[in-house]
Amino acid sequence: MVSITVLYKELKVKKVPIDEIDTLPKDDVLFIKLSTDEREGKDGNISQINGFDNYALLKKSEGGSDWYMLFGYDDEDFIWKRECSSCENRKVVDAPIGTMHVTFRGVFVTDEVWSQAIEITNTL
Repeated sequence: MVSITVLYKELKVKKVPIDEIDTLPKDDVLFIKLSTDEREGKDGNISQINGFDNYALLKKSEGGSDWYMLFGYDDEDFIWKRECSSCENRKVVDAPIGTMHVTFRGVFVTDEVWSQAIEITNTL
């Protein structure tokens, strides 16, 4: 079974099966990890990510298997623009990925909190 583990700015960790991802808060995220219980220890790690303003978990099914990708991007990396002078001509959006499953919002924390967060992620 695939699980998702999320570390939040309060340094609280929440882990749920991937099918229960909708139960997780989507804001104030510091770290995300996908893992499987089919392998032991660090070999159970599928993917992990930190250090971005926004995160997207992508999922696709192919050949009878589920594939996952954790994708990070910063604010204003994706901007739709159009040619006009008397209208809205710039719109910041989330990454335009067709297979996107869930979007999480990162948060900036102090160096002290970040150091503690790194210690926690090393144990996950």
